[in-house]
Amino acid sequence: MKVALIYPDFPAWNVGGCYYTGVASLSASLKKAGHEVMFMHITWPIDKAQFIQRLKEFSPQIIGFSATTPMFKYVEEWAQWAREIKGAMIICGGIHSRMDPEHAISVPAIDAVCYGEGELSLGELCSKLEDQQDVTATEDFLFKKGEGIMKNPLKLIEDLDQLPDPDRDIFDHHRLYDYNKKDSPSIATFIFSRGCPFDCSFCSNTRLMRNYDKSKSLRFVSPRRAVGQIVKHLTKYPNTDYVRIDDTNISINRKWLIEFCRLYKLEVKKPYMCQVRIHPALFNEEIVIMLKDSGCFLLIFGVEHGNEEYRKRVLNREMTDDEIISAFKLCHKHRLATRAFIMFGTPYETVDLMLDTIKLVAKSEVFDLSSTMFYPFPGTELYDVCRNEGFKIADTFSPAWPVALLEQPSVSKDSVYLVWRASRILLLAYAFCYNLPNRGDGTSGVEFADELIRSTLDKMEGHITGPFIDNLATYDSLAHRIYKSIFHPGICAQGDLLLRI
Repeated sequence: MKVALIYPDFPAWNVGGCYYTGVASLSASLKKAGHEVMFMHITWPIDKAQFIQRLKEFSPQIIGFSATTPMFKYVEEWAQWAREIKGAMIICGGIHSRMDPEHAISVPAIDAVCYGEGELSLGELCSKLEDQQDVTATEDFLFKKGEGIMKNPLKLIEDLDQLPDPDRDIFDHHRLYDYNKKDSPSIATFIFSRGCPFDCSFCSNTRLMRNYDKSKSLRFVSPRRAVGQIVKHLTKYPNTDYVRIDDTNISINRKWLIEFCRLYKLEVKKPYMCQVRIHPALFNEEIVIMLKDSGCFLLIFGVEHGNEEYRKRVLNREMTDDEIISAFKLCHKHRLATRAFIMFGTPYETVDLMLDTIKLVAKSEVFDLSSTMFYPFPGTELYDVCRNEGFKIADTFSPAWPVALLEQPSVSKDSVYLVWRASRILLLAYAFCYNLPNRGDGTSGVEFADELIRSTLDKMEGHITGPFIDNLATYDSLAHRIYKSIFHPGICAQGDLLLRI
């Protein structure tokens, strides 16, 4: 059977698109089952004639879309275009379909929606179609049934090693954003696990795992398979500068991590970055030493917010400020670079709360900062909070997303946007403040910075222009380079890679 997999992937800041494990895994499973796959990685807006022509040349029996929430609006339009391919069944999967399957199946041109892990169920769907059997009882799928919906049970793939390695070859890696980004190192991205035991209120994992047995939901590809995938890819793309492991909690399975680090050190010999959870049972000095020794050059922590009470109450992140600061300083002790993930504009946010976030990462001596603006994705707990509170949520993402998309009375969208855009300038400023003595009038540099930033935000309210934001972005990048060189010279001295990430 011929299956066309279509993945829209062109936000304005991400020209070239990114590698996506989900589609690669689907392609590999379909090919293993004997089906023929065509992949359309659409990294730039496409016109109808070109879209239809590419499908007609392949003549698929199934047209399968996979989309994130920002890209789903294109799927709604393209699915209607795809109706011109006579006899083709049109389905949709991906994170948006899993988080909000009822919305996805409501699109008139979509026949079915996969709201589970689709590798095995999609193969089953294809086999049933080939044998002219009824497909509407296929697990993991929703189907239209009269005026209603037929929702089949979900099936968890308990052993990830039963799946073939993701079909990375469907992507043109030399064109991907992470491989050819100007003035930046080339990256190969991998994901080796599924599931998460934590319940962060903003995260999709909570919704995705809700309908599964929680004791079985966290799964890893074996360390041997994981390292094998990396070696195979780097053999084809030897100019890759470093590996990025995108699992959210690589240290959650200690036995797995020990074996992975051993094999990686022996067989890969390429710098890598990964993410761990700040938690007494999941992070300690032994793990830092093991990761550094195996080739990890940067460790990522999801901090998200700098106010401890808010972080626990609103984001459901059970981490104390002291634990966060200690984790970063432990890495610093062993000259392991760090990155903090933070968010601005979450529900009930204020300017003071946003500044708490900047101040916490400054006190933590973070090496690198990655900030974003919050958007309440359907299916998450905070999405329901925003709806219940009457906060205005933008219906669609703008072409230049990320922008502040949540309107709430406690903070303006302009303030959120400005703090996000200048987050690394503010990090540099507060880092200086924490290293300066109190002023002559008895106030600290931090208090002075707080007052100056608040007054600046007030003055800028309603006066943001495109050129100003462009200039601010330039100074933000410059501030980050200065920050690294001043406050982390020992880490920077380890290599050019750390200055280019």
